[in-house]
Amino acid sequence: MLEIRDATLDDSVELRELGVKTWITQYSHIVEIQSKGEILKQDRSLKIFQHHIENNPTIRCIDTDINKIIGYMILTELDEKKAKLVEAWKNDKQLDQLYLLEEYQGQGIGKTLIEYAFNHPFFVEADSIYVGAGSRNIGAHEFYKKMGFIDTGIRKPFIEQGVQTGSQFLFKKEINK
Repeated sequence: MLEIRDATLDDSVELRELGVKTWITQYSHIVEIQSKGEILKQDRSLKIFQHHIENNPTIRCIDTDINKIIGYMILTELDEKKAKLVEAWKNDKQLDQLYLLEEYQGQGIGKTLIEYAFNHPFFVEADSIYVGAGSRNIGAHEFYKKMGFIDTGIRKPFIEQGVQTGSQFLFKKEINK
């Protein structure tokens, strides 16, 4: 059984562990070994997760049968760089991160998380929601398309701690137009 709710600071350690595990699964084949440690130390630090929880709606999904967080997503304002790329409106928002443990993918949990996000108070006033997916993450591209997102055709480098870990395809879904 699943439980989805906004994360609290009490969830931060487990969210960080999940963030590190899912990042390694997605990007470890791209990034040099010495860069991995620095990226994980900075961009996936406990302090970063606590900052997200305190400043952005951070949604976590728990498998209540094993009492373990299996996925999370962070809802944010559209960052300035992306907003310029897409000529975004003031009310546009961003699904900044959506990670789900690999063994839980393909079971409809990602869809449930996205639907939860669409109904979250943070997105109620949004005209459109944007999400980026790594260029090599074809499964994510197909998933977002199934969820009604369209590929904007925009490609941008994905850089973490000065290391390009790939490029992102930017997807958009209009929800209140």
